[in-house]
Amino acid sequence: MNKVQQISKKKNAFVALSLAFIMLLMALFAAGCTNDDGKGDTIYDSYMFSSGLVPAKADGKWGYINEKGDFVIKPQYDAARSFSEGLAEIQRGGNWGYIDKSGKDVIPPQFDGIFPFKEDCALVEMNGKYGFINKEGDYIIEPEYNEAHPFSEGLALVQSGLRWGYIDKEGNVVVDFIYDDGSDFSDGMAYVRTRKNYGYIDKEGNVIAKLRFEDARKFSEGLAAVMSNGKWGFINKEGHFVIEPKYEYASQFVDGISCVY
Repeated sequence: MNKVQQISKKKNAFVALSLAFIMLLMALFAAGCTNDDGKGDTIYDSYMFSSGLVPAKADGKWGYINEKGDFVIKPQYDAARSFSEGLAEIQRGGNWGYIDKSGKDVIPPQFDGIFPFKEDCALVEMNGKYGFINKEGDYIIEPEYNEAHPFSEGLALVQSGLRWGYIDKEGNVVVDFIYDDGSDFSDGMAYVRTRKNYGYIDKEGNVIAKLRFEDARKFSEGLAAVMSNGKWGFINKEGHFVIEPKYEYASQFVDGISCVY
């Protein structure tokens, strides 16, 4: 077996092992995180109890249970989601609203679609348009955008017409609507795309890394994975490669480690 064959064999073995490991984690996740009572009702297990309560279904309705499995908020909703910043999204009568941990309607169901609270505001949908509310249920930005992302680091990615830009919490346009796509801000940076080219901007809209990459991921721990000539590498916040493109795949860094092959 020549050297090229040996390298190829090792690479294939690594990929197979990685896939097997991921499948094992998924199986354990599925087995350990849900519990079917035989009636099609699913109760979520302890991994989601960071807020103290998790959604659970009984007799076709959703409520919330504590770690002992006792219903603290009785099943009464058509749909229910996890708590975020003290409030949870619930659906009743076809509309969405928010409750607190006592089950009180803090923002009564009235929206076509909603998202978790983040940075003290939430993205909501009404009549096919997106806007933002505060925790009193008041609009801080009226529904006027075709698409939108939740706020991240004080800015939200929103679409007007066919183009994307960024606004602040007062509704001011911080980055003009000139991009075909973009990401939420992370580490003070966001990737943006024009046609097939990706690059990075800062929170003032300044282009930090020219739009020259084939694909891109969000910054994490000071580095971002980007694709150049079909390979993934990592750039710093000045847009310079610190790890040259040589990988078939690269994830974001988490605690100093990135998954690559």
